[in-house]
Amino acid sequence: MGPSYYYCVVTNTLETVAGTRTASVNSLISRVDIIDSEKTITFDPNGEGAYIMDVFGDKLTTVNGKVINPKSAWRDDYTFIGWFTEREGGEELTPDTVHYEDTTYYAHWDYTLSLDVTAIDLNNILRTLGLYT
Repeated sequence: MGPSYYYCVVTNTLETVAGTRTASVNSLISRVDIIDSEKTITFDPNGEGAYIMDVFGDKLTTVNGKVINPKSAWRDDYTFIGWFTEREGGEELTPDTVHYEDTTYYAHWDYTLSLDVTAIDLNNILRTLGLYT
Protein backbone atom coordinates (compact mmCIF):
# COMPACT_ATOMS: atom_id res chain seq x y z
CA MET A 1 0.00 0.00 0.00
CA GLY A 2 1.38 3.41 -0.94
CA PRO A 3 1.51 6.44 1.29
CA SER A 4 -1.68 8.10 2.44
CA TYR A 5 -1.96 11.85 2.36
CA TYR A 6 -4.40 14.71 2.48
CA TYR A 7 -4.35 18.36 1.59
CA CYS A 8 -5.03 21.05 4.15
CA VAL A 9 -5.03 24.80 4.35
CA VAL A 10 -2.25 26.21 6.49
CA THR A 11 -3.09 29.46 8.20
CA ASN A 12 -0.36 31.52 9.79
CA THR A 13 -1.23 32.82 13.22
CA LEU A 14 0.27 35.50 15.39
CA GLU A 15 0.27 35.45 19.17
CA THR A 16 -0.59 38.86 20.63
CA VAL A 17 -1.34 40.18 24.10
CA ALA A 18 -5.03 40.16 23.20
CA GLY A 19 -4.89 36.50 22.09
CA THR A 20 -4.42 34.62 18.85
CA ARG A 21 -5.47 36.21 15.57
CA THR A 22 -4.99 35.42 11.92
CA ALA A 23 -1.90 37.12 10.57
CA SER A 24 -2.58 36.33 6.94
CA VAL A 25 -5.70 35.49 4.99
CA ASN A 26 -3.61 34.17 2.08
CA SER A 27 -2.99 30.55 3.05
CA LEU A 28 -0.98 27.88 1.34
CA ILE A 29 -2.37 24.48 0.51
CA SER A 30 0.02 21.82 1.76
CA ARG A 31 0.17 18.07 1.31
CA VAL A 32 0.53 16.16 4.57
CA ASP A 33 1.73 12.55 4.37
CA ILE A 34 0.11 10.13 6.80
CA ILE A 35 2.18 7.25 8.15
CA ASP A 36 -0.31 4.59 9.24
CA SER A 37 2.19 2.71 11.46
CA GLU A 38 5.88 2.58 12.20
CA LYS A 39 7.95 0.37 9.91
CA THR A 40 10.62 -2.27 10.51
CA ILE A 41 14.02 -1.43 9.06
CA THR A 42 16.53 -4.26 8.55
CA PHE A 43 20.26 -3.67 8.11
CA ASP A 44 22.31 -6.15 6.06
CA PRO A 45 26.11 -5.90 6.55
CA ASN A 46 26.55 -6.99 2.90
CA GLY A 47 30.02 -8.51 2.82
CA GLU A 48 32.16 -11.40 3.96
CA GLY A 49 33.24 -10.84 7.55
CA ALA A 50 31.02 -7.75 7.92
CA TYR A 51 28.73 -7.44 10.91
CA ILE A 52 26.27 -5.10 12.61
CA MET A 53 27.73 -3.42 15.69
CA ASP A 54 24.65 -3.60 17.92
CA VAL A 55 23.77 -6.00 20.73
CA PHE A 56 20.06 -5.56 19.89
CA GLY A 57 20.39 -7.09 16.42
CA ASP A 58 19.99 -5.92 12.86
CA LYS A 59 16.48 -4.41 13.00
CA LEU A 60 14.88 -1.28 14.37
CA THR A 61 11.54 0.49 14.20
CA THR A 62 11.07 3.91 12.65
CA VAL A 63 9.96 6.94 14.66
CA ASN A 64 7.48 9.08 12.72
CA GLY A 65 8.54 7.15 9.62
CA LYS A 66 12.24 8.01 9.99
CA VAL A 67 15.35 6.18 11.17
CA ILE A 68 16.67 8.06 14.18
CA ASN A 69 19.92 6.17 14.89
CA PRO A 70 20.93 3.82 12.08
CA LYS A 71 22.96 0.74 12.99
CA SER A 72 26.74 0.78 12.71
CA ALA A 73 28.64 -1.83 10.72
CA TRP A 74 32.22 -3.12 10.70
CA ARG A 75 34.34 -5.05 8.23
CA ASP A 76 38.08 -5.64 8.45
CA ASP A 77 40.10 -3.73 5.82
CA TYR A 78 37.07 -1.73 4.66
CA THR A 79 35.65 1.72 5.33
CA PHE A 80 31.89 1.92 5.84
CA ILE A 81 30.27 4.32 3.32
CA GLY A 82 26.62 4.17 4.34
CA TRP A 83 23.31 2.30 4.09
CA PHE A 84 21.66 1.87 0.66
CA THR A 85 18.47 0.29 -0.67
CA GLU A 86 20.39 -2.10 -2.97
CA ARG A 87 23.47 -4.32 -2.51
CA GLU A 88 25.16 -2.17 -5.16
CA GLY A 89 23.83 1.25 -6.10
CA GLY A 90 20.42 2.20 -4.73
CA GLU A 91 19.35 5.21 -2.70
CA GLU A 92 21.25 6.19 0.44
CA LEU A 93 19.54 6.33 3.82
CA THR A 94 19.53 9.91 5.13
CA PRO A 95 18.01 11.52 8.23
CA ASP A 96 15.25 12.88 5.95
CA THR A 97 14.27 9.52 4.44
CA VAL A 98 10.62 8.71 5.26
CA HIS A 99 9.58 5.04 5.23
CA TYR A 100 6.09 3.96 4.15
CA GLU A 101 6.90 0.24 4.20
CA ASP A 102 9.32 -2.21 5.82
CA THR A 103 12.72 -1.74 4.19
CA THR A 104 16.11 -3.49 4.08
CA TYR A 105 19.28 -1.42 3.79
CA TYR A 106 22.64 -2.80 2.67
CA ALA A 107 26.02 -1.59 3.85
CA HIS A 108 28.34 -0.22 1.16
CA TRP A 109 32.07 -0.51 1.64
CA ASP A 110 35.32 0.97 0.32
CA TYR A 111 38.37 -1.29 0.45
CA THR A 112 41.14 0.17 2.61
CA LEU A 113 44.65 -1.10 1.95
CA SER A 114 46.56 -1.39 5.18
CA LEU A 115 50.09 -2.63 5.53
CA ASP A 116 51.49 -3.79 8.82
CA VAL A 117 55.20 -3.55 8.06
CA THR A 118 57.86 -3.25 10.72
CA ALA A 119 61.18 -1.49 10.21
CA ILE A 120 62.93 -4.89 10.04
CA ASP A 121 60.53 -6.06 7.31
CA LEU A 122 61.10 -2.86 5.37
CA ASN A 123 64.90 -3.24 5.63
CA ASN A 124 64.66 -6.82 4.36
CA ILE A 125 62.45 -5.76 1.44
CA LEU A 126 64.83 -2.93 0.51
CA ARG A 127 67.86 -5.30 0.75
CA THR A 128 66.11 -7.83 -1.49
CA LEU A 129 65.47 -5.10 -4.06
CA GLY A 130 69.10 -3.96 -3.78
CA LEU A 131 68.05 -0.55 -2.50
CA TYR A 132 69.57 -0.89 0.95
CA THR A 133 72.77 -2.46 2.20
